[in-house]
Amino acid sequence: LELAKLKLPRKLDSAAQERIKARILAFAGTPYDLYVDADDESVDLMETVENILESAGWKLQPTKASVRYGTKAGLTATSGVVLEMLKAKRDTLGPALLALASALRDEGLLDVRASEHAIGATDKHADAIHVIIGRKPIK
Repeated sequence: LELAKLKLPRKLDSAAQERIKARILAFAGTPYDLYVDADDESVDLMETVENILESAGWKLQPTKASVRYGTKAGLTATSGVVLEMLKAKRDTLGPALLALASALRDEGLLDVRASEHAIGATDKHADAIHVIIGRKPIK
């Protein structure tokens, strides 16, 4: 049973997507950018999350990454789902980041973690939440 769970893709059905959207709708206009691991499961999850954010009125920022997946996302080599922001933006982006992280976790994405960093990376927008979809962790 545990092995079967490890092989299942991370998915959010349409009802879960609507519940997440309802919880983050108050943050319409929030800027975000995308980063993804190039495996199919991560890309599928990124596209689902992007659709939720777009339907909630969040604003996708073009990627600044030099290594990209398609035209909209930077490539990453991490595991889990990471939502991060610049520490200096805690007051403006923090509530939206925490609402999204909580909503995703409540819908079963248990590998979601939120973080802030003190210094902005040159390949990421300083005024955006970075939505990073890495490989499914093996637990």
